[in-house]
Amino acid sequence: TTGQEDYRIARGGSLAFSASYPCLPNTLVKGFQRTFSTPNGTRFIALDTRTFRDSSKGTMLGPEQLQWLLDQLTLAKVENAKHVFVVTTVSFVSALEKIRDSWPGFERERQHIIDHIAKLDLSNVAIMSGDLHEFYASGVHLDPGNKKTPIIAREFGTGALSSHTGRVEEYNDVVEALGN
Repeated sequence: TTGQEDYRIARGGSLAFSASYPCLPNTLVKGFQRTFSTPNGTRFIALDTRTFRDSSKGTMLGPEQLQWLLDQLTLAKVENAKHVFVVTTVSFVSALEKIRDSWPGFERERQHIIDHIAKLDLSNVAIMSGDLHEFYASGVHLDPGNKKTPIIAREFGTGALSSHTGRVEEYNDVVEALGN
C-alpha cells in the first residue's frame, strides 16, 4: 500500500473505534496509551504499539509516546512504586529476535527504554506482552543480545490459552532474576 492508503485505512479505523465509545464521539483517537496506579502502589503503563509505529523512522511508539513512557517510568521511581507493569502488545525481548514486527525490530528505541530503566535503577519492572502465540518468561538484559549482562526487568509473554510454553533457558533467566 502507499502512504496515502495507509493513512486512509488508519483514519477509518480510528473513526470506527471512536464511534464505538460514547466518551469519544466523532473524534480521531490520538493513541491508546494509558497509565493508572492501584492503591497498593502498583503502576500500570499501557503502550500503543500500533498507532505511531513507523519502520522508516525506526520507532514503535513515536517521539511523543516514547517521552511519555520515559516520564512515566521516572514518575514510578519518584513515587516509589511497589511494582511497575509495562504492557505492550508485542514482545519486548524474546528468543525470536528476528521478528521485525515486534520490539527487536526497533532496537535503538528498545535500548533507549532499557537504558532508562537501568539509569533509574528500577528493580521492580515487569513487561507484559503478547502476540507470539506462546507463553514465555524471560529476563530483560541490559544488552538483549548478551545474556551475561545484568537483568534489569522481566518479561512475561502470553498468547492463547492453548499456546505452548517457551524455551527452558528463558525460564532460567526469570528464576535467576527473581532470586535477586
